[in-house]
Amino acid sequence: MLFCFCFFFFFFKQKTAYEMLRSLVGSEMCIRDRVGDMIMKMILLEIRRHNQRKEDIAKCSDGSKAADMQQRLIKQCARQEQLLAVCFNVLLNVAEDVSIEKKMKKRGICSYLCQMLDRNNLELLLVAVVFLKKLSIFKENIVQMKENDVISKLNRFMGQDQHDGLVHLTLRLMFNLSFDSELRDTMADHSMIPKLVELLKLPAYRPVVLKLLYHFSTDERCKSIFVCTDCIPLVLQMLVGYPETLQSGSKELLGLAVNLATNGRNAEMMCGGEGLHMLFKRLFKTMDPILMKVIRNCAQHDGSFKGAFKEYVQDLVILAKQTANPDLLVEVLGTLGNLTSNEVDFPGLINEYGLIAFFEQHLRSGVVEDDILLEVIVFIGTVCHDREVAPLVANSSLVQALFSLLGEKQEDDEMVLQVVYVFYRLVVHPETRHVLLQQTNAIHHIIELLADTNLEIRKMADQALELIMELDDDLGKQIRHRKFAVHNEKWLSLVDGGLPDYDDQQAGGYMEEGGGYMQEDQQEYIMDNEQNPGYMMGAGYSDEDNEADVGDFDNYFMDGQDDEL
Repeated sequence: MLFCFCFFFFFFKQKTAYEMLRSLVGSEMCIRDRVGDMIMKMILLEIRRHNQRKEDIAKCSDGSKAADMQQRLIKQCARQEQLLAVCFNVLLNVAEDVSIEKKMKKRGICSYLCQMLDRNNLELLLVAVVFLKKLSIFKENIVQMKENDVISKLNRFMGQDQHDGLVHLTLRLMFNLSFDSELRDTMADHSMIPKLVELLKLPAYRPVVLKLLYHFSTDERCKSIFVCTDCIPLVLQMLVGYPETLQSGSKELLGLAVNLATNGRNAEMMCGGEGLHMLFKRLFKTMDPILMKVIRNCAQHDGSFKGAFKEYVQDLVILAKQTANPDLLVEVLGTLGNLTSNEVDFPGLINEYGLIAFFEQHLRSGVVEDDILLEVIVFIGTVCHDREVAPLVANSSLVQALFSLLGEKQEDDEMVLQVVYVFYRLVVHPETRHVLLQQTNAIHHIIELLADTNLEIRKMADQALELIMELDDDLGKQIRHRKFAVHNEKWLSLVDGGLPDYDDQQAGGYMEEGGGYMQEDQQEYIMDNEQNPGYMMGAGYSDEDNEADVGDFDNYFMDGQDDEL
């Protein structure tokens, strides 16, 4: 009997507690809505009252009376700002409920908060910036902040003489806003970058300042601004002078350095003096691929500092042959590919370190990663600028390997473009030209690339063919005929109603920039056709001449293929 009574009592009490809890939760939600609504009305009332007082002072014509009204306004503002600080603190807590936060947004909470940034009460400013930071993660709120010119209002909090907590909160708010490109431009217009660089000198602000500066460094317009600040010496000092910085905040710091190095003036400042020496010293100690990328970006610019790379060429070649890190290898090869014969003795380097064998080993599609493969091709193109390298390349299997890659990687536009550029460099030298034209079917492939959808590939293929025609008269006549056949096919497609394999933009680019083959030549073809009906069949040749040229051309390449087999 006692057991049944206890069970009934505890069951009843537990059920009652659950019902009371549910009721309390519902009541709390109702209270939140009512409190939020009441406080929003109170804030709006206080803002209107403040604006009305300012208007009354502006309209007052009596100077002494206006001065008295101004003094009273200052005292009233002090009390009002304390009230507003409490109100916004309550709203900040209530806004933890997303549904209530949405209601606040509809009633213009962002506008109210932006107006508070003009006040001077520290507690009010802190809660306003915290609230704006919370709201800034939503795009709709950022739009309202733009309309209220939030950047110009925050600009005054970016000095070192401001309250530390306010500066730190402002930086975090600015970081959220910096994801918007329009607001980023506005920050740059308000001279934010020099102010951020000054704050970068203080360790307390450094993590968030590095993130902000990284965002600015992604804009081309902003990169040149860094030259006029102390940012590059500071970044270089943090890269090489503070190892702990690379361990704690390395991503933002290295990313900033990589982006800055893409600008020529920044790269010159970074590598000037002992800068390049310190970067290489740090690189050989850490073997960091991103630090190597900084050096690579610097090497792509011309300038007096470029000669300093000569001291480290042999070290880079040794590193490329020994490293097992593919990311590091890509950046090392990219750096070597950015150098020229002014900085590097390529024939001596090839003979001393066996670079031909290294190239042959890494020109294997499917075995080597495409990123490495592409950088090897770029490096070969750089090496082939040197006349003394031509016999070494001609006596190797590099030409055949490159020709094979052209067919295997025909869907990779960047790879195709770089291979055709290497062919262009090979045609310049007699030894490599003979191997390329006699032992491969490269000309057929290059002519086909005149119809490629990529404009740069078409232009590079045309330059290579023009050079071949200039250096070899026999091949030149046959190439002209084949080029005309390709262009005539496009002409006929255009007459029939369009280009089936191109969109309008690609076709337009081909006609206007692809060597001038379509628009200008169309008129020439028509004009000459009226004067000479045989012109449309092949540059003024007769039918018999055209057939003979085609036969000679095919026999020429068939003989070459037979010799190769």
